[in-house]
Amino acid sequence: MTQRETWPAAEDSESLIAWVERRWGPTLMRHLGIRLVELSPGRAVGELPVRDGLRTPVGHVHAGAFVALADTMATSAALAAVNQPGERERFPVAIDLSVQLVGNVQEGTLRAESVVVHRGRTIVVVQTRVSEAGTGRLLVLMTSTHFVPQQ
Repeated sequence: MTQRETWPAAEDSESLIAWVERRWGPTLMRHLGIRLVELSPGRAVGELPVRDGLRTPVGHVHAGAFVALADTMATSAALAAVNQPGERERFPVAIDLSVQLVGNVQEGTLRAESVVVHRGRTIVVVQTRVSEAGTGRLLVLMTSTHFVPQQ
């Protein structure tokens, strides 16, 4: 388990992405090939190329891969929303996920866009849309609730 660190002073997307990728290096995010492409307070965008290992036996993307991508982006958006430069990192833990799978693909790239819709002292709610990167066709809608421990 890693120690909590101080949230970075630079708030530009590239600096935040580099910080998160360094902190989350040995996690499921890297193992699956999820890539953060945008990160700002309350918003995160990521992509996941469809490949073998993410598909079901009939060739479609496994629901677990969709949820892993959506949860990673939702957590990233919540993380950037609740932390302040120079303060000790607070990590939002998902406590509830509501997922609707409305489509699927067999190839291409998945794109997840997460936006914080409620930020309280200890609870953050995030809405995430996963779509087909090339066409924008909606595949998954997820609403997640995250508990944020106090300092």
